[in-house]
Amino acid sequence: MRRIGMALCAVAMLVQLFAFPVSAAPATTAKKTADLPAAGTLSSAIEYNAYVEGKPTASTTKALTVAANKAKQLTKAVTREKDALRFSKEGGYAVWSINAPASGWYSVAFTYEAIKGGSSDIELGLHVDGKLPYAEADHFLLPRIWVNDGDMREDTNGNQFAPEQKELIERQTIAMRDVNGFVTDDLCIYLKKGTHSLKVLSYGDAFRLYNVKLGVPEKLLSLEDQLAAWKEAGVKDYTGEEVVIEAELSDRKNDRSIIGKSDNSNPGVQPSNAFIQKVNYIGGSNWSLTDEYISWKVKVPEAGLYKLGFHFRQNYLVNASSYRSLKVNGEHQYAEQKSIAYYYKNSWQFNDKLQNGEEILVYLNKGENELSLAVTLGDMSSYNAKMENVTLRLGNIYREIIAIIGENPDAGRDYDLFTRIPDLEERLTGIHDELEAMIDERTVNEKDIDDNAAILKKMNVVLERMCKKQYEAQTYKSNYYDCYSSMSAQLQEMKNMALDLDCIVVAAPGKECARNTAGFFKKTWFGAQRFAASFLLDYNTAGGMKGEENLTIWVNWSRDQTLVLNSLINSHFTPDSNIGVTVRMTNASLLQGIMSGNGPDCSLSDSRTTPVNLAMRGALVDLTQFEDYDEVSKWFVDGAAEPYRYGDGIYGLPSTQQFYMMFVRTDIFDQYGLEIPKTWDEFVDVASILMMNNMQVGLPYVELKDIGQVNGGVASLNIFPSLLLQKNLSLYNKDMTGTSFNEVETMKVFQEWTDYYTKYNLPKEYSFFNRFRIGLVPLAIQSYAQYSTLAAAAPEIKGRWVMAEIPGTVQADGSINNAQAGFGSACMILELSEHKEAAWELLKWWMSEDIQYRYALDIEAILGVAGRYTSANVDATMKLDWGKDAETTMLNQWNDVEEIIEIPGGYYVSRAIDQAFWNVLSMNENPKDMMKKWGEVADVEIQTKIDQYKDDRKEGAK
Repeated sequence: MRRIGMALCAVAMLVQLFAFPVSAAPATTAKKTADLPAAGTLSSAIEYNAYVEGKPTASTTKALTVAANKAKQLTKAVTREKDALRFSKEGGYAVWSINAPASGWYSVAFTYEAIKGGSSDIELGLHVDGKLPYAEADHFLLPRIWVNDGDMREDTNGNQFAPEQKELIERQTIAMRDVNGFVTDDLCIYLKKGTHSLKVLSYGDAFRLYNVKLGVPEKLLSLEDQLAAWKEAGVKDYTGEEVVIEAELSDRKNDRSIIGKSDNSNPGVQPSNAFIQKVNYIGGSNWSLTDEYISWKVKVPEAGLYKLGFHFRQNYLVNASSYRSLKVNGEHQYAEQKSIAYYYKNSWQFNDKLQNGEEILVYLNKGENELSLAVTLGDMSSYNAKMENVTLRLGNIYREIIAIIGENPDAGRDYDLFTRIPDLEERLTGIHDELEAMIDERTVNEKDIDDNAAILKKMNVVLERMCKKQYEAQTYKSNYYDCYSSMSAQLQEMKNMALDLDCIVVAAPGKECARNTAGFFKKTWFGAQRFAASFLLDYNTAGGMKGEENLTIWVNWSRDQTLVLNSLINSHFTPDSNIGVTVRMTNASLLQGIMSGNGPDCSLSDSRTTPVNLAMRGALVDLTQFEDYDEVSKWFVDGAAEPYRYGDGIYGLPSTQQFYMMFVRTDIFDQYGLEIPKTWDEFVDVASILMMNNMQVGLPYVELKDIGQVNGGVASLNIFPSLLLQKNLSLYNKDMTGTSFNEVETMKVFQEWTDYYTKYNLPKEYSFFNRFRIGLVPLAIQSYAQYSTLAAAAPEIKGRWVMAEIPGTVQADGSINNAQAGFGSACMILELSEHKEAAWELLKWWMSEDIQYRYALDIEAILGVAGRYTSANVDATMKLDWGKDAETTMLNQWNDVEEIIEIPGGYYVSRAIDQAFWNVLSMNENPKDMMKKWGEVADVEIQTKIDQYKDDRKEGAK
């Protein structure tokens, strides 16, 4: 394998020297990845707008409903039921033969029902007559429905926060939509009269499909024409009192993270209270992605025309608008409802006007009606589509340039870029002209351009100079990258249509709404009350219910996290156990609490090294003394509690657990014909080819700078412990009284690890997110928590990357050992507690699957996907939305995680490894000599601590 790899390297070098880089081919193996392709990335499919061009404009006038259980072909994962098809979690597809009654355009809608147990939206693809009609049809979503599970939650002080969210399982009909939001209308297909085949492919969670409706595409009148039609039909204006809908009291939404929030800074946001927290608005950054909707029920006394007004805050898109699409009882009533703008202002404001200045009018039936607002790109959809297309092409060109000139080009050398990339001038000129048109679109006059147009202007200046001074083009590399990065950031900001909504006012047309923003005097008095409250209230303690026994726990968390925990305790622990709990936010360490005699009963999440450090001082309870400990330990992977073992006892339950995964840019791998490496030899071969093309490969490394990093454990800092485990070696000697650093095999592994940085020049520090997103580091090993960050903050590469198991070491029998060291935190019971049994009940409750899952969902609802909680409870973590393939890969890797035990003085091991590492890299020292030298230093510290606390415990026993 290594010879093959070196041969490929030689070929890559020849290609680099005598040819030019091939532009990146889109990934064509997306169904094997954790994410499905983003619309427009499939090489075999055109985009929707191109599909529409050249076809007749006539739409069908006859709808056609296809019964799902009449499919003529099914895969094994799809089964027939009485009136539906059941698609299992394994995916699969179904094919129908249909007879189109007339030639024309048909909308496509699905009547379905989610099956309980999943958490993600249902992901589908649609083929017509055996092929993909357009790229957007390869991946679209059918959402789940989420509702508030009860009233607002409160602590014992009266502070509110949002109810838990539960899924509403019911049949619903949803049209096929563009997941990127660039096409704001429902997606349609063109069919000629006669027989056709439809194929629906499922990529994820289980659901029931009842029918596929090929309907008449939506055609809307303008407000002016619709008003005329209403008047002609005798519709009257409402003249009664206004009705206020508090937005946080929503009926349903299609994303569980859209929850009520609290703003106690403005008395105009109702309900408000200067002394306690009230949930009084909904939205924010969790209501920002296209087609995310919220619906409300409103009851009106009579049928007629009503005016809508919105009390909102849009301080997310500076000098721009956030857009919402309004539906009444499930339908748009006129064209202007498809795009209502909410303009930028740093404070709360009120609006009851459309963009044309007309009132937002709706027709409501007598009695109950449904209003819904869905995120849309609105007037920005076409512009955003152009922006994404241009930015993607600029990124591809940048990688091609870097493949020739590298990260640090010689300013005096002629790299002959425009010859080695023959179409470079044509591509840059084409992008320049497109940017000019986009600048004109965003420019009111020569002196009044928005921030986005200014960024595009800077990019165009760079492109002009590169084309004009082709022999100096490499000198503009940094400017090109800076402008490209700014465009990428601006694109993401423009697609983030966040909005805060306090209330919806349903009022009489032509009358001013009474609900409005608070005035100066009201704000001043409210501010004075808030100032007084800051002296009177205890913000560090979350109120708890009292029980027969009462516990105190300390957390070093944010207030949002603390309130979620406290609510779960008050709702699901204290009522069932009759054990009261007071949750206290504190920056004090447990050691300080123990020494003062005022420590808590237990801690729910403390650093990895804490249990052993406190256990050897006799300050913690051995959890194995509880009869059901063995049963509880099965909630975690084997050996997860080993870091918390001291002597014959275990002094902590795993609270969180992380491990490494390998992140791969599949589009770049396809470009160079690379396979995902399964062994470290293959990893080196792939890295060599990528580096030949001036890209980099990343390994995890954290330079020690503070005690917090040491407390995270050595495995959280680098890959060295994992390399040892794959060779069936240990960090420590057999009797756990020192390191194994003076052993020959350990020295070899250390040299292998440092060789990645000295021989192959892997970067020690780099921005994984930025460089992976751009493609400059298309292969990297990082914590699996990075999956959520990429999924949330880098949607532009969706479908172009996967998460795989880290490379392994080939064993004597030919098998591959993928073992790695994990890292995380623990929960513990303090010896000073007078309620040890009650504290154990709390720990068991906290780490149970149901509570860990509920907590993870609540935190994700507040912080978004990027803030996903990494629970050590395997079943709870795997219930979260990872995507089918990513879930399988993660579970496989998790089962290979082996925890490294912590010993007294073990904190010095991390320091010794880091010192040895830097001596080799910075001072060119011999790896074996450094292992021996720093191993001896660590051994002295370890032995000192073992002797010290062995003697202390003997004294304590006396």
